[in-house]
Amino acid sequence: MDTQHEALRARERRHNQFSSLSHFIGALAAALGLAPLLRAAAGHASLLLVGKIYVASVILAFGASTVYHLLD
Repeated sequence: MDTQHEALRARERRHNQFSSLSHFIGALAAALGLAPLLRAAAGHASLLLVGKIYVASVILAFGASTVYHLLD
């Protein structure tokens, strides 16, 4: 029984490590995507605002998920 529990726990750790890394990459990709998005929205105040809010929310969501999976 202990061996099965240990194997399950090891699988969960690998899953959390992968999730943490992939979500961190997602947050970085969103940050990198900010500049082209802002260039495309240049001259349109409402589009700039919406773009900034969108990118900030994506970065916060992926960042929070990264931390969650690191600590889990």
